Amino acid sequence: MACARAVLRSKWLRIGGTLAGITFLVHNVDMGKAGRSLMGADWRWAVLGLALTAVACLASVFEWGVLLRSSAGLGVRSPVDHAEGHQQADQTEGHSHTQPPTRNKGRSPHSL
Repeated sequence: MACARAVLRSKWLRIGGTLAGITFLVHNVDMGKAGRSLMGADWRWAVLGLALTAVACLASVFEWGVLLRSSAGLGVRSPVDHAEGHQQADQTEGHSHTQPPTRNKGRSPHSL
C-alpha cells in the first residue's frame, strides 16, 4: 500500500500523465478548425471569460488564506507563518540568514 502511494505521488508519474494528456488533445483536436472558430469568436465574450477566470483565481487565493488562518487552532501552520516564525527565532537568537548558527559553542570544528 505504501509503495502504491509512493508511485501515485511520484513527480515523474505526474509529468508523464500531463504529457500524455497534452499529446491526446493535440492528436484528437483539429487545431485548424479550433483556430478558425476562435478567430470568429466575439472578443467581448472572450474578455468577459478572462475577467471571470481572474476573479475565480483571486477568490480561490482568498479562500485558501481564510482556510489556513482558520486551521491554526488545529495545529496546522501556514507556510508564511512558519517562515516568519523561523525568521523571528533567528533574530532573537542573534543569527542572520547569511551565516548559519554554529552548534559547537565557539569551539573550532577541528577540536570536535
